[in-house]
Amino acid sequence: MTNTMADIKKELFQASLKNWLDYEFLTWRWFLKITIILIFLLIIGKLLDRKRGLEIIAFGFLISLISTLLDITGTYMVFWEYPYRVLPLEFSEIHDFVVIPVSFMLVYQYCRSWKSFFLVNGLLAAFSSFVMEPVFMLLAFYKPIIWHHIYSFPIFWVLPLICRLIIDRLKSVSRRG
Repeated sequence: MTNTMADIKKELFQASLKNWLDYEFLTWRWFLKITIILIFLLIIGKLLDRKRGLEIIAFGFLISLISTLLDITGTYMVFWEYPYRVLPLEFSEIHDFVVIPVSFMLVYQYCRSWKSFFLVNGLLAAFSSFVMEPVFMLLAFYKPIIWHHIYSFPIFWVLPLICRLIIDRLKSVSRRG
C-alpha cells in the first residue's frame, strides 16, 4: 500500500472516530443497540441447550463469520451503511455478532428435522428481510444505498442451511474419527 493510501485510510478513520464520538456514542440509538445486544445474549444464555452447547455455538459462530464477511463486503462496496455504530469501527454491527447468530441458533436448536429447519428458517428469513430491516431503517441503524430487502431474503434463508450442512458434516466426521 502506498503512503497516499495509508494517509487516506488514516484520515478516514480519524473522521469516522470524530463522527462516532460527536454523533453516535452515548446517544439513545447507541444505548438501544447495547440493550438489544444484552437481551439477545440473555435469551441465548437462558435457552441454550447445554448438552448441545458446543454444536449450537459452533453453528452460531459460522453464521456470524459468514454474515460478517458478507456485511464487510456490502459496506465496502457501498451497498448499505450503518449510520449509528456501537464501536467506532466500520464493521462492528450487532446483527452480525449477536442478533442474526442467536436468532438462527435458536432455530437450529429447536428444529431438529431438516424439513422444520428449512421451513422455520424461511419464516425467519422473511421476518428479518421484510420486517426487521425496515424497522432498523426507521431507527436509522441501517441505510440501504443500492440494496433492497428482497436481496437479503435468499441470503438469510440459505446461509443457515449451508451452516447446518457444514456442522452436520463435521459431526459425521467426528463420530467416525
